[in-house]
Amino acid sequence: MEESLSKEWQDNKSDPSLSERENPLKLLKSINKTQFITFFVTYLSWTFVSFDYFIVTFTLPYIAKDFKLKPSDVAVSITLMLTFRPLGALIFGLLSDKYGRKYPLMANIFIFSGLQLASGFAPNFLTYSITRAIFGMAMGGEWGLGAALAMEALPLESRGLLSGILQEGYALGFLLAAYQNQKNGKDCMQNVKQLKLIHVKKLGQS
Repeated sequence: MEESLSKEWQDNKSDPSLSERENPLKLLKSINKTQFITFFVTYLSWTFVSFDYFIVTFTLPYIAKDFKLKPSDVAVSITLMLTFRPLGALIFGLLSDKYGRKYPLMANIFIFSGLQLASGFAPNFLTYSITRAIFGMAMGGEWGLGAALAMEALPLESRGLLSGILQEGYALGFLLAAYQNQKNGKDCMQNVKQLKLIHVKKLGQS
């Protein structure tokens, strides 16, 4: 098997058209409108999931104050979120194999958007922890669904470049969370909620 992989690598290395494929501008120009929308929507989805994950970390003292707990106690909700991510990846992965990528991803977006709102209205810490645990499942399912949908829609030669860009939606979510926390504190969620409905609509049109 190693010999076959080595031979395939050597064949690709000697391909005269490989240098053209490595030009990022040419790769981006090869994408049509539908492919771009699909990629952009999945990128936004991953960014918003990342934003919600990190904003909890930044606003932990505010959340602890609301529930009259220590920040270290509230941090348990983050652990729950991460613990349930693999389960969400498994569930949504099975759904995507059965029903395709697009509709499970749309459902996933609605679920994690609803859970973001529900977290803000949780009457006690137990309810809050449950919503964050279920959000962790949605977070785990989003990456697999979004990455698969985007990569399947894109031209083969552009997948390497754009898969790296897609992953950086996680970093952008962190930067947005840090910026909004510094600017608005615990009210930082208000400026982005409307955008979630917009990119769900775009996904339905793609």
